[in-house]
Amino acid sequence: MRTVFLVSAVVAYAIACSPEPTEQPPAPSEPTTTETPTPGRMTLPSDRCSSLAGFERMRCADPDLKRMDDELASLVARQIAHADHDGKADVRAAQATWQREVRNPCMELGQPKRTQCFSAAYTARMNAVRDAL
Repeated sequence: MRTVFLVSAVVAYAIACSPEPTEQPPAPSEPTTTETPTPGRMTLPSDRCSSLAGFERMRCADPDLKRMDDELASLVARQIAHADHDGKADVRAAQATWQREVRNPCMELGQPKRTQCFSAAYTARMNAVRDAL
């Protein structure tokens, strides 16, 4: 049940950060016509990530961070799937501790230190989870 929740959370993050197709209105300099907009013409709303807060907002705006977070989530889900009942709770607790004590402090840093911090934190965590598999 909890594995389903974790997978659902990962999918929700992926959907929240995916570009949402919207029709683009004609630019003000273009003459307005009575034609319907071209269906294939898409745009990404500029405020797509602004509705999010904290880490989710950073994740949405940074493709590298999103990729690392998705990869780690997949590894942790595999680790949970292979664990016994007590082991599942331990994996979840370890992940929550890592987020609170290692990942979240990176958010307070300025660029480029934030990028370096996230990269080092995710690399170390992914290696630890891989070793535990």
